[in-house]
Amino acid sequence: MNPLHEDNLRAGDILISAPVPPEVDVDYLQKVSVPVSITNNADVPILIDTIALQFDVIAEASAADGRVIFQCPGGRLREKGSKYWNVPVRPNLFFREYTNCYSIAVSYRREDGGKLGKLLTITKPAGTIYLIIHTPPIAFGKVFISYKDDEDVQLAKGLFTLARRAGFDPYMAPPDLKPGAQLWDEKIQPAIKESHCVFVIWTSKTSKGTGVAREVALCRKFGKDEVLLLEEGIDVPELFKSKQVREKERERFRRSGPLGIFAEVVIARRGMIESD
Repeated sequence: MNPLHEDNLRAGDILISAPVPPEVDVDYLQKVSVPVSITNNADVPILIDTIALQFDVIAEASAADGRVIFQCPGGRLREKGSKYWNVPVRPNLFFREYTNCYSIAVSYRREDGGKLGKLLTITKPAGTIYLIIHTPPIAFGKVFISYKDDEDVQLAKGLFTLARRAGFDPYMAPPDLKPGAQLWDEKIQPAIKESHCVFVIWTSKTSKGTGVAREVALCRKFGKDEVLLLEEGIDVPELFKSKQVREKERERFRRSGPLGIFAEVVIARRGMIESD
């Protein structure tokens, strides 16, 4: 949200200030309150509509992924009146890690003669106000990421990062190791056996090898939940047309922008564990 040009609003209508949040250090998906103070410097009452915080996000995300919009209850301010709101923030998996500065945009209307004017917006640019966002401790156990190496390793790495930020301990087989007996017996098989579930990334490249199918077989042998992440535009593999993988356990993703679906799946899996 960009600030309006000076000729589109009354200069100095409001003053936005940002006290230091009571809790600056926060984990991904942890709720925190961000205080915002607004003073009405106009010569008429104003009605505060929304407060929007814009956080920095990772390169693969859009600005909207870092925007928090808060509808202000009791938003009417008399002349020279002031008020502060605690804006609830829950850093999603796309927020940039560590020091994350945010801007504050306030949308409001002037009240003149009992009538509300057009919606105006003033923005306080990002500067010295920030949250420090951390990857949380492992709290939700192990998950296994099955993928075709090395064609789909970047997809797997993206899912790995999101799963870790959600509090999981993810495992993906190193792409530079050949799938020999030692790797399968000492690494892959124990990792699957110890995991809550297996995320299976299936793309147009997957059927060219046997590794993913072998990992799925181990998943079923050990009775683990499997979540199929299926690239758009390809048919459901025969391996997943049985009743063992229901429709709700399949998600389609775009190869050019997979992280939105990946994040939804990871958060849903975390929610299932939290509700147990």
